[in-house]
Parts: sequence; C-alpha cells; structure tokens
Amino acid sequence: MSVVYNVHTSVGRTMLCTAAKVFDFCWTLFVCIKGKFPDVSDDLVNSYHLLLACCDLMFANAVLADRRDILNPDFPGKWNCASSLFC
Repeated sequence: MSVVYNVHTSVGRTMLCTAAKVFDFCWTLFVCIKGKFPDVSDDLVNSYHLLLACCDLMFANAVLADRRDILNPDFPGKWNCASSLFC
C-alpha cells in the first residue's frame, strides 16, 4: 500500500498530496515511532537512523507512485527507471 496517495473529498474532487503534507506526515511518523520506543530517543545515532528510515519510506513510495510533482525535479538520480527496483 502506498503512503503517498490522493484524497477523495465528499464532493468527488481529488485533492493531490503536496510536498508539505508529505513532510508533515513524515515528521509525525518519526515523532510517533520515537515516542513508542523511548530507548531510541536517548541515542542520537538511533534517532538519525529512524529519521532516515522514515524519509526513505516517503521517497520510495513517491517514486513507486510516480509522483514527480512532489519530488525535486533537479534530483540527479535515475528517474527513467522509477518503477523498477533494480536500476
């Protein structure tokens, strides 16, 4: 299931997820997970790895959903194989 998705309103319009909403969700996910595991909050390295894992989850879902509108277009990575896991 993709984390980056479109929201359908009651009127039937589709609201696209913005980069700001993805950032808010990623930060909230990081804070919630960090709160569930108090041992992580004591160690800076573990906190960094948790934040990196949250960012990686958001990025991977955006790439797999082909949501180039919320990604940096100047990123020097390989965009031509976004749907392939082995680029």
